[in-house]
Amino acid sequence: MRLSRLMGRKKGQGPINNQTGEPSEVVGESAGLRTNPDADGDSTERFDLDVLFVECQEAKGGPGEELLERLGCRVHRARDGVEALERLGIQPDNLESIEYVDRYWDYDLMMMDSHMPRMDGTEACGLLRSMESAWIAAQRISEGSRLPVIAMMVTDVKGAREFCLAAGMDACLGKPFSRVEVCRILNEVSSRCTHRERRAERIPPLQFDEKPDMRFEYLLEMVDGNEELAAELSRDFISVIPEALTALREALSRSEGDGAARQAHKIAGSASYMGAVRMQEIAKAMERLGRSGDLQPCIELLVGLERSYQEVARLFSEKWPAAADGPEIRGV
Repeated sequence: MRLSRLMGRKKGQGPINNQTGEPSEVVGESAGLRTNPDADGDSTERFDLDVLFVECQEAKGGPGEELLERLGCRVHRARDGVEALERLGIQPDNLESIEYVDRYWDYDLMMMDSHMPRMDGTEACGLLRSMESAWIAAQRISEGSRLPVIAMMVTDVKGAREFCLAAGMDACLGKPFSRVEVCRILNEVSSRCTHRERRAERIPPLQFDEKPDMRFEYLLEMVDGNEELAAELSRDFISVIPEALTALREALSRSEGDGAARQAHKIAGSASYMGAVRMQEIAKAMERLGRSGDLQPCIELLVGLERSYQEVARLFSEKWPAAADGPEIRGV
């Protein structure tokens, strides 16, 4: 099924291909993060971070992403500044729109190439900082909110570091760089930025009533308006999610925090692609609780997650009747 491939898509895969319905495969050799074998070592340091990794090279799971994943990060890929801003809920051609601020909180930090086609990293960072100011003024995010941005750059270009910092970036990494350097910069940025703490605290774990179950515009944007493909993905979603919900319930019954977190992460990823906003938020909260070992709130959250799934399935079936053949799930 297309959605099951989407849930388990490999690193380096991009958005849905409108012709095939598959996650876009990107090919070629990465010129991004490259590890230095002399300094890579077997460090046990780990970072529980969602990283938006923005690199112009169309590489399938390049070494930069692999390094971050070995360090414990969850890597989310964008291929240029425009795509990065869209993933953050910012529409570069309509900066007056502040509707999609929820997407801003999907990531703990962003690592971005300073030079890219369509829109480079410095321009994208400048627009991000402008939008943060607009969101603060509209009271959509709190005063002082700032997503950390790490520039990836060629260090032998005169004045490159100063230019990136002046554009609003928080730190710079020269290419190529080692595991040691990446650990150092992640620690440095994490120690002086409060975005991760604000992200974790922004929604009380059990308060999701204000979140809509479904935003069809998210899904239609992902498939470039192809309703036939959207209907097919919806059918797959309705069919695949019950298995993940059952596995999540079983992991909780065995008090397996890591297992519950893995299943919740899968559900959150699929819900994000499909525009199932409430499911995504509840699953993300369950993932966070699972990783922390605090499983008691997850029992109540699971009930809400299953109910939201049923509502999403109903909405999909109303909009695209062909999607209505998903199975019932146990526990609702």
